[in-house]
Amino acid sequence: MSSNGLLQINGVVVMIIEIEKHTEINGVLCTIDAQATARINAGSKLTLEIHDNKYSKKQRGALHVWCDMCAQVLRDHGMTCEVKHPFNNTTYELPWTGSLFKENVYKFVLNAMTGKTSTEDQSTINPSDVAMVINKRYSENGLACPPWPSKR
Repeated sequence: MSSNGLLQINGVVVMIIEIEKHTEINGVLCTIDAQATARINAGSKLTLEIHDNKYSKKQRGALHVWCDMCAQVLRDHGMTCEVKHPFNNTTYELPWTGSLFKENVYKFVLNAMTGKTSTEDQSTINPSDVAMVINKRYSENGLACPPWPSKR
């Protein structure tokens, strides 16, 4: 279990607790009970949110936008994606697209780092980790990947 302690966000006290193993649940429940009792006795209310580590729809959308932007960088530098036909071994040079980038670059790195073959199986932190590895490799070749999209 990792606990980042108590935070105050917009006047609201927030306690973030991450549970990674089922053996941590009893300790977490004791912590929640103690904090909840103190807060409720002080006149506050308790709200409990449970999140999984699957990446969100917003992250999925950001991944697709980022892959499109990376493909644009490759096109701007005159680079193409070579694709080999599975039946006759004919090689085609295609302009990079977001889909080609996601399938041939992003998923390759995701699989190498995590063993995951689908972006649907990645956690919330995998996209930024994968993007850092890709950016490092591309910067070694004089290319700069765009920053991860953000709506703030």
